[in-house]
Amino acid sequence: MNRIRVLVFVTLSFALAASSSLGGPSGKPRPVVLMVDRGPSGFIYKLNSATVPGDLLLALTKLGHSEASLDSEAILLVHEDIKLSAINNLIGIMAKAGMVHSRVFFFRRDKEMMTELTYSRAVPFSADGHVPDAP
Repeated sequence: MNRIRVLVFVTLSFALAASSSLGGPSGKPRPVVLMVDRGPSGFIYKLNSATVPGDLLLALTKLGHSEASLDSEAILLVHEDIKLSAINNLIGIMAKAGMVHSRVFFFRRDKEMMTELTYSRAVPFSADGHVPDAP
């Protein structure tokens, strides 16, 4: 029960931080929080705690005009069951909406923990094990 309270507290903290367009004394915009949670028949998208009923890009674009600026941070909270390719697609959708500074966290419902997923620079790849030199 305490674990549920911790996850709810962390999630609400991010959502409440994003509900106001001004940060602190610096006037920096609050981050936009997009949460992708597991539902009974797929994934559910919530933007600043409000369920997105239709087109995610349209919802992000509308939000971008009213609450976010091009330099505002976006936080993407994703359920552990989501595929990495879906996370990459979500980052791309957020970038199309003008939210280019995104941080990604995935959370586990059973442990009620979240971990930040960070990306490094691209490196050469080879399926046979021979990795060519970087350009």
